[in-house]
Amino acid sequence: MSVSCRWDKYSFIRSFALFYWGDFVISTMTTIYLAIQWFLYTDHSLPELAGKVEETQQHDDIFRAESIVSIVFLALIRVTHLYFAIVLTQYYHSMGKTQYSKVAAAIDEELNVAYDEDEEYDDKRQ
Repeated sequence: MSVSCRWDKYSFIRSFALFYWGDFVISTMTTIYLAIQWFLYTDHSLPELAGKVEETQQHDDIFRAESIVSIVFLALIRVTHLYFAIVLTQYYHSMGKTQYSKVAAAIDEELNVAYDEDEEYDDKRQ
């Protein structure tokens, strides 16, 4: 029962890690596409500033500064998402190594018990 429960957790973490990587790829592509659409192709000029050169320049400068802040924020979100995808994947891989080391430890324990019993048997024979 406990072995199947352990493998169920292992399968769940594997599925979740794959889902998280898929989410990371899709959301990154979507973020890039929408950022390009917003910052490059969308007209951000204000019709009420059509004849006012100085105010138009000020508006463009403010928009440029806000764009830089927005892009940095989006990049930080993507980097954080990547970090957690890597952490989740490393956790999944470590679970596989932990399962193996528990099996190896159990075998070593059995060998030690068998060795100890042989020593006790040899001591009794002498």
